[in-house]
Amino acid sequence: MNTPEDPAVPGPSRAEARAEETGLAIGEAAFAVLCQKGYHGASIRDIARAARVSEALLYHYYPNKVELVTAALIQKIQEISPQILSPLSIETPRSGKLDATLQVFFESLARIFARPESGEMFRALLLSSSQLPLEQQRRVVEALHRNAWNPAAQRLHSLLPADRRREIDAYALFRVIQGAFMGYFMFQETLGWKQFVELDPLLYRETIVSILSGGLAAIRRQPRRTNANRKAAAGGRKRKRAKP
Repeated sequence: MNTPEDPAVPGPSRAEARAEETGLAIGEAAFAVLCQKGYHGASIRDIARAARVSEALLYHYYPNKVELVTAALIQKIQEISPQILSPLSIETPRSGKLDATLQVFFESLARIFARPESGEMFRALLLSSSQLPLEQQRRVVEALHRNAWNPAAQRLHSLLPADRRREIDAYALFRVIQGAFMGYFMFQETLGWKQFVELDPLLYRETIVSILSGGLAAIRRQPRRTNANRKAAAGGRKRKRAKP
């Protein structure tokens, strides 16, 4: 069986490698222009100039602006996802390991959002994706889940005691934690509210971790409703309402 190191398996040619580098450079340039001018203000000419390529070459890679912006957003998601996920891989003590991981996760996000470019980056991701047609929005959302949200959900869920894992849906748990954390970062950092509203990040972190831990401990045993369960139930209701 051939392996990647086996000479019988050819690697990418120099031309293919150069073409890939050019495509990535165009994606980076497109995202930079989106940060500066927004979706409607960014033009193909602006992006080609920022990428230092001709418009003709840019169109060779992407047929239109919608596909270019979609690719640029997905490329940025793939780039930043490891930074978001890395603190979740840190080993924590067996007792209180979810609490400890949440604290590390919050601190890591605080460092990311404290960077001057982070506000522009997350605003561009949110605002530009919302301007895309629905099919392209779906692709961006799927990329976000595939690269960041689903792995984060599974990791956080794995830190629960076994009996808790059977009762609590992994994705729902992640979205609750995400919503709690982003309540601080989105407003204080991305939108710059820290200029007007004083909120101690350490106090916020400790409060959220305490509330989440207490809430998880108080959850009673109940059948877990997954997305598949909800879709099946919705389908049953529709069939009941259907005319004979």
